[in-house]
Amino acid sequence: MCLAGKPLIARGIGENLEMIDGFPAMPLLLVNPRMAVSTPVIFRTLANKINPHLPSMSHTDTAADWIAAMLTMRNDLEPPARSIEPSIAAVSDALSGTGAGLVRMSGSGATCFGIYAEDGERDAAAAFLSQRHPNWYLLPCHSVASAPIKGQG
Repeated sequence: MCLAGKPLIARGIGENLEMIDGFPAMPLLLVNPRMAVSTPVIFRTLANKINPHLPSMSHTDTAADWIAAMLTMRNDLEPPARSIEPSIAAVSDALSGTGAGLVRMSGSGATCFGIYAEDGERDAAAAFLSQRHPNWYLLPCHSVASAPIKGQG
């Protein structure tokens, strides 16, 4: 996913990648508690490896529509990661308390992200969290917007 440099959705154990059409650039705040978690350990701790399929992503018109669609999705690695490293829950709860429209853990952790409606909201969240948690790593940034899939849009 990192090498592609564009919005993708991962299915299975990350081996099936699907391009996403029309994904907008959105203000993000990445937060890492500076605690390492082992991806192999997270996968071994995953209680149920056969989970319901994620819904198909279809083009939506606004960032709010994308956030609403993503709220119906999940990261199956988040529960085992939280059980191994409790600071992931603290980061997620802290982000949720800053008004992010969506909060999730990224990959197998420990980085979490919040998506905000505007840069100013994200920047205020970053300032607040950096004061409350000076040892956490914070990176205000934007998601990468996707280009239309050839033959569509």
